[in-house]
Amino acid sequence: MSSLVFHVEAHKADTNILDSIRAFFGKEEVEILVKPKKSLLEVIEKNKKSKVEYSIPYSEIAKLAESLEQEEDIDVVSEIKKYKRIKI
Repeated sequence: MSSLVFHVEAHKADTNILDSIRAFFGKEEVEILVKPKKSLLEVIEKNKKSKVEYSIPYSEIAKLAESLEQEEDIDVVSEIKKYKRIKI
């Protein structure tokens, strides 16, 4: 699965980004997500304040990834919620 990531100030975004996407993916269907960039420190601080945490074994992550790659019907959120724990 190929992907492109652009880090750009919003006011500097122009048609070159779309041209790059078209050139890279051709006629493939793509998903475009635009969100503000957060620093790792901001994410860590937010996570520290959370009352819950998730501890997911790698083997379970691998199973989820394999199911998604095989386009199997799977409720990812429900699978991850199994590992939700209240912080003490």
